[in-house]
Amino acid sequence: MAGVVLILDGIGLTAFCLAADDLGFGQGYGLGPRQIWGALTGICLAASGLSILLIAARSRPGTDPLKPASNEGEGPGRASAASTPEKG
Repeated sequence: MAGVVLILDGIGLTAFCLAADDLGFGQGYGLGPRQIWGALTGICLAASGLSILLIAARSRPGTDPLKPASNEGEGPGRASAASTPEKG
């Protein structure tokens, strides 16, 4: 949900900044530096919202993304944490 909100806010901010002259908020002689920075900020907001959505789409409920799925990545001489006895 947060990703969608960021995307919509970014698109809205970009559109508002680029159309400020037509809406009567700009100085009427083209894009100024504040309009450009505002549009770039809107693009960054939309990109961050898209990245949040892409990360959420890749994660699966009920799984830990930091744990490897199997012990195939362990090299020779390395024991997994599950196979080593606890000291204590």
